[in-house]
Amino acid sequence: MKKIKYIILLCSLFLSGYKIKAQLLNAGDAIMSMSGNVWNGAPPNQTYVLEIFRTSNTSAAPPPSAVWVMTTPFYNSYSYKHPSWIRDTMGNVFGLTIDNNRNIYATATGFYGTQVAGKSTGSVWRIDGMTGAVSLLKDLHSGGQNAKCLGNIKFFNGFLYVSNLADGKIYVINVSSPATNYTPFDPGGTTDTRTPHGLAIRNVAGSPRLFFSVNAFTAATTEIHSIGISGSSFTGVETTEITGLSINSDPVTDIAFNQDFSRIILAEKTTSSWTSTFAHASRVLEYKFNGSSWINQSMNYQVGTYGIKNNCAGGLSFSKHILFKDKQVACDTTIWATSDAIFYPGPPSCYGITGFQHAVGAGSQTGVNIDADNNYNEFGADKYKLGDVEVLDTTINCASCACGTWGTSPVNITFPTVSKIYPCGGSYSAPQGNLTGILDVSYACVGSCTREMNWQLLNITTNSVVASGNTTPIDLSKFNNLPCAQYRFVFTPVCGGAECRPCEFNLVITCDPPVCCDRTTIIGITPQAATYTSNPNPNLWGVYSQAFTLNSNIQISEFRVNVEHFELNSTDPDCIPCRNNPKTWGSLVGGSYNGNGLVYPSSSLPFNQWYLYSNGREMDYKPGFLFTMVNGQLRLNIAMPNVSPVDCCRLTANVCLKFTFKDKDCKECTYIYCNSNILLSKMIAPPNGNPVDVDPRVEVGSITF
Repeated sequence: MKKIKYIILLCSLFLSGYKIKAQLLNAGDAIMSMSGNVWNGAPPNQTYVLEIFRTSNTSAAPPPSAVWVMTTPFYNSYSYKHPSWIRDTMGNVFGLTIDNNRNIYATATGFYGTQVAGKSTGSVWRIDGMTGAVSLLKDLHSGGQNAKCLGNIKFFNGFLYVSNLADGKIYVINVSSPATNYTPFDPGGTTDTRTPHGLAIRNVAGSPRLFFSVNAFTAATTEIHSIGISGSSFTGVETTEITGLSINSDPVTDIAFNQDFSRIILAEKTTSSWTSTFAHASRVLEYKFNGSSWINQSMNYQVGTYGIKNNCAGGLSFSKHILFKDKQVACDTTIWATSDAIFYPGPPSCYGITGFQHAVGAGSQTGVNIDADNNYNEFGADKYKLGDVEVLDTTINCASCACGTWGTSPVNITFPTVSKIYPCGGSYSAPQGNLTGILDVSYACVGSCTREMNWQLLNITTNSVVASGNTTPIDLSKFNNLPCAQYRFVFTPVCGGAECRPCEFNLVITCDPPVCCDRTTIIGITPQAATYTSNPNPNLWGVYSQAFTLNSNIQISEFRVNVEHFELNSTDPDCIPCRNNPKTWGSLVGGSYNGNGLVYPSSSLPFNQWYLYSNGREMDYKPGFLFTMVNGQLRLNIAMPNVSPVDCCRLTANVCLKFTFKDKDCKECTYIYCNSNILLSKMIAPPNGNPVDVDPRVEVGSITF
């Protein structure tokens, strides 16, 4: 009976004109701002300045390092734009915040040039969380068009806190009584000419403090300060929280805290004034509170893939929704940021928002990348035009749990008589059919939470998964039947349901030639420093140089070195020189052993970058007598492309060398050494590679055959 009455009540409400409406924002959704110039095909003042993305669900996103090219129907269902969210209605806006009823607030900005005619530079707009309707909540400039607009905005306990670039003060607005005026706070007083912009509230033990950036477009003056707040009042003493922020002059325009306020992330925006915007020199930074001060975490987030990967467009937000999942949550798992040149050049080019894991080294190359207008064939309308982003995340009860960090040598292989440890990116090599050892990885989550370890073994050549699992350790002998090839383990820890930064480890299975030396033979090969040197003559080539120390307990008649594998990589294929034929780059252009030169086989042609049929990928040392290697010094030079004259082009190279040693009985022993991600830049690259072992019966720095 009660159910029938309830249905009748709903029907009567509907017939009387009352409609039940869904809210615009769902948990995990992101609202972003941008200039109205982003969308082409409409008059300038009728293009959108706000957009919602359903970032609570990224299960359909492509793998990391890819642009999410959506079909038009999917894009229309995955995003939302209200007809009134255009420049004609709101003018140019930047700052965003969300209140407890999921209403959205936006502030006027001058980042995109002069404010739209008729729109005040002090406008604070309210977007109804149910209908999307726009209304002017308050005008801090009384209808004026000052050269400087507002900065960012944050909601807390019924009040809005707004930074005003015109007078350098922070204003308070009561959302229930916006006409009421309160005394604004002047950071640093009248003697401090720096201007606040980025804002966030840190509420620890019921004592909230407003954190804000102070900026004067010089590296030395950009800092993070804080002041106590209580409703409309500012309390206590202004405190300097973080100094030494910038290595450049770009201001901090957005700030966010994690769930327990122990970490703070900061977004820079590339600009030289409050009335313009540029790109490619703004970072996402993270600091951790150690009980008395904030410590730079050097997380090295790579926002965007163009140039130096510092392409943040000034907005960021933490999210509890796990990337590549459907509405699965874990505290502080994800960061979303607006970004100029997430991918460029294209197609597909991508300018919009990028979501990546809250983990060391994460960024656009490990996350989800969404173009603002789903147009991947252009960049001019998007460039410089992106703004703030705010994610709606409801409070969840999460344990103290976060991603940890990989140690310097987290991969451990236990053999019958010895154990060896390797760094991420290291390698282990063994002949087919002779793989032994138990491989395990050491990784601990931060806090009280369970740790899972997902892993995949990929064939590097075919990029196919040949094995996978979710537990370690791993018995390597189970891979003895795999074909001879180069493989890569990818270990992905999961802390409290959130995926963390992976660790990669190479496995090389060799076949040719067979290992037939006496099992007591020991060949020790220790890699030394590796460098890359660019040639100032653009008609010549750069050189990768690698030194090795050789030792043996037997007499050797000769040895040879082969470039077994070589490849060039770049985030932009157009950056790879056209002369990338395997017979050119990657050739040995010189080698010596204890000062004596190595020679090419008689059938090969010396390296010549203009001649595609030159073959310089093998060099031999044949002294004509037996010798024992005692701290012998082998030096090799390998031809690689010169540094590109285009600064934004960054190349890396992967090289694998095969060493073959022949003893007095003409039995041969082989050894594979790989060095990956060699940076071809104007600066010396550090050694990236690590020794690989042919056989487990080994002392440190040695390979036992």
